[in-house]
Amino acid sequence: MPVKRPIQIVDLFAGPGGLGEGFASFPDKFEILFSAEMEQAAHQTLTLRAFYRELVRNFPEGLRDYYQYCRGSISTPWTDNTVKYWKKAEEEARRIELGTKKGNAELDHIIIYIDVTISVTLI
Repeated sequence: MPVKRPIQIVDLFAGPGGLGEGFASFPDKFEILFSAEMEQAAHQTLTLRAFYRELVRNFPEGLRDYYQYCRGSISTPWTDNTVKYWKKAEEEARRIELGTKKGNAELDHIIIYIDVTISVTLI
């Protein structure tokens, strides 16, 4: 019996990640490969939520860092124990201005680098 892989998601113009959060609610069905957002505050939220999901999946004991940051107890979301998960979140959540030469080139590079086939469904 073939193994079912999650549907891979690329979230463009992601904002703070609401659509991605919906897909992330079903991790056995969907996998967010990366998200792109140009606005700084939205991108910060997007990255923080990617970090949260990474910790939930791979290092739940690291959620202490996430919650301490959200409460203002520490100045960065990560510590030495969770920095590698923060770096993975930064790989997922990209600050890219699509429609510019630089932004489009970065997007092309990411797509080639992760070697994905993107299916787009217009709603």
